Amino acid sequence: MNRTRQVLQDLRAGKTVEECAQESGFSRATIIGLINGQPGLYYNEATDKLSSHPGASLSNTDRPDDPGEPSEPEAKPDPDEEPDPDPSDPPHDAKQEEFDETLLDGLKEVFAGARQIDSAQIRRSLTKAATEISKLRQLYDAWIAKETAAREAERRRQEAEAKVRRLQEQLAAAQAELRDAGGSGTGKRGHSAISGASASTIRAWAKTRGIEVNERGRIPEAVVEQYELEHAGAQA
Repeated sequence: MNRTRQVLQDLRAGKTVEECAQESGFSRATIIGLINGQPGLYYNEATDKLSSHPGASLSNTDRPDDPGEPSEPEAKPDPDEEPDPDPSDPPHDAKQEEFDETLLDGLKEVFAGARQIDSAQIRRSLTKAATEISKLRQLYDAWIAKETAAREAERRRQEAEAKVRRLQEQLAAAQAELRDAGGSGTGKRGHSAISGASASTIRAWAKTRGIEVNERGRIPEAVVEQYELEHAGAQA
C-alpha cells in the first residue's frame, strides 16, 4: 500500500500523529501538512489526532478505545528524537516525492471544488492562493535559471583551465626540444648562433648592405639569417 495512504488510513482509525510518525518515518510536520492538505480534514492539536472540523476533538465513536474504560495518558516521546530507520523503508527522497504527489493531488481537488462554490470569501481565498503559487513559481524559476547559469559558468571555467594546462605542457615540451636543438628556448636571439656575432656587429653589417635595422630591440630573424648565410659561406 502507498505509505501516504497508509498514514491517512491509520489516522482515520484513531492513531495519533506521533504514532504515525514513528511507524512511517515521516516527520510530524509532514503528517500535519498532509492532514491539512486533505479536503474536510484538520489536525486537532489537543488530541494529536485527525478531526473532521477545525478545533474539534474526535468523538468517542472515532476512538479505538472502549468508551467505558478511561484511557491512560499517552507518553509523548521527545519530538526531536529521530526514530530508528527501518531497513525496508524507501529512501527519504522517495518518501518526499510520494508526499508531494499526494499533497498536489489534494490541492488540485481543493481548487477544483472551490471553483464550483458560489462564495465571495472562497473566491477571494482562491485568487490569493493562485497568486501566491504564481509568485512561488516565479521565484523557483528564477532560482533554477541562476543555478543553471552558475553551473554553466563553472563548466566553462574548468574547460578553460584544462586548456591552459594543456597549452602550458605543450609549450614546455617545445622549449625543451628547442634547447636540445641548441636554441635558447625563449624564441629570442641576442646574437648569431653560427658566428657568435653580437647584435651591434649584425647592425653594423646590415648598414653596409643597405638593410634598415632599428638601433634598439630585436633584430629581425631574416636579417640574422642573411648575416649567417653570408658569413657561413665566408667561413667555408
